[in-house]
Amino acid sequence: MTPIFIKNEIAKWHKRTRTQQNQYLICFFVACFAISFLLVAVCKKQTNRMQQEIAAIQAQDVNVRLSAEIPAGVTVAELSTSLNVLRTATENVKKREVAIRQKMAPRGDLDAHQKLKVAISQLASNSDMLLDKMTDVGLSASEAETLASEQRWNKLAQNSIKRPLLHFEARASYQGLMQFLEGLNKLPYLVAPLHFDIQVKLQNDDDGMLRQWLSVTMVLSL
Repeated sequence: MTPIFIKNEIAKWHKRTRTQQNQYLICFFVACFAISFLLVAVCKKQTNRMQQEIAAIQAQDVNVRLSAEIPAGVTVAELSTSLNVLRTATENVKKREVAIRQKMAPRGDLDAHQKLKVAISQLASNSDMLLDKMTDVGLSASEAETLASEQRWNKLAQNSIKRPLLHFEARASYQGLMQFLEGLNKLPYLVAPLHFDIQVKLQNDDDGMLRQWLSVTMVLSL
């Protein structure tokens, strides 16, 4: 039997307009991309925290052995078990971090960065999107022409996640936007939307027909 609260949510969903449903689906889809990419930063923090906990337990274990005194309510065997659990968890986090990093464009490789930008532009075109703007965040056109490769990369990666960011603006249909988002997952390197804004626009065509389209603004992490 389906729970009542689920039935209520389904009923609410069907009462929403098609536009509202599309917006919810787009938000969910883009959020999944962002979460998968930001998992790297989370894994890194988890690794550091676990390493600190392991070091603390190891230090505590050494102190216990040296003093031959066991903290109240804690045995050496329990400390050893906790240490092994933390070590296993740390290794799993490291493996996930490595797997995600292997999908990213190599750090400092501006050729790979440029090829990825071309692939994104081509994907937008293939998804029947009208690309209005696509620029590097934190790097002006003059800097792109005058700075050395290493300096350009440092400027591109001068942000909280230490990866190049791309400002992307386009016009699209709902179907085209979904095709574009799905296509990001098939590019040579990992690309994730970190910020997005989607607005529904209405426009009268020359023949008097009312046409609906989406104005899309994203910040993509490369």
